[in-house]
Amino acid sequence: MGLDFTKTALILLDIRMAQQDGIETLREIRNMEERKDIPVIMLTGVENKDIVVESAKLGVCDYLLKPFSSTELLKRIQRVLGQEETEEDYEMNSAMSKEELEKILDQAVQDVTERTAGVRLHQGNHSPGEDLCTVQITFDKGFHTSLTLCADTGLLYRMASNSFHEESVSPEDLEEFSKEYFNVLCGRIAVSMFRVTQVPAHFSPPTFYRGRYEPEGREIQFMLTYSDEYSGGVQIIHHVPCSDEDESISVEA
Repeated sequence: MGLDFTKTALILLDIRMAQQDGIETLREIRNMEERKDIPVIMLTGVENKDIVVESAKLGVCDYLLKPFSSTELLKRIQRVLGQEETEEDYEMNSAMSKEELEKILDQAVQDVTERTAGVRLHQGNHSPGEDLCTVQITFDKGFHTSLTLCADTGLLYRMASNSFHEESVSPEDLEEFSKEYFNVLCGRIAVSMFRVTQVPAHFSPPTFYRGRYEPEGREIQFMLTYSDEYSGGVQIIHHVPCSDEDESISVEA
């Protein structure tokens, strides 16, 4: 690329550039061991959902829609560089209501699942059984919450089979699909959260577990339960840091 990153603290990257688009440039930066952790603010003149999701997957710290003022740009830079401590540690409840977040999660789960895996989910009371898998992420910037997906293994196999267009899916492929699916889902959720709160929410890479996993030091604020046409169960769970009073929700196995 011919760029000197030796003393680079932050990268401002435009989606549209003359010779190479911003997403491709960002991929190259993330593949450079000595430069992959440099924070990036993406600048764009078009509010494109797919671009924002892909940017989130590549670890973009913030998005700025053109036209913007120099004051707003400076504010975002200070936030990313940790110079505005009051804006680094948002509590989810103060940024949006529980009902707003539930609506965002519900729409994202149903849309992304049908688009990526060809499976329609419907809200209900059919919890996952004993043979299940868990995928979990933690928001490590913007909010101090986490999202967990618990799903029947059979349902995940059907989703992976539809996505790969293959009848047989190996356990390794199932894990890879599950992490990628949840990555896309959480990217979609982060975009929707940003539209409501104007707080960029960066999340950790998804972690896959066989069986049920519950993060330590966290309690359930709410969960959404779904099933498909074959009665496969799935839950999306929003965890928050444990409070002094134990108001956590018990999860049905």
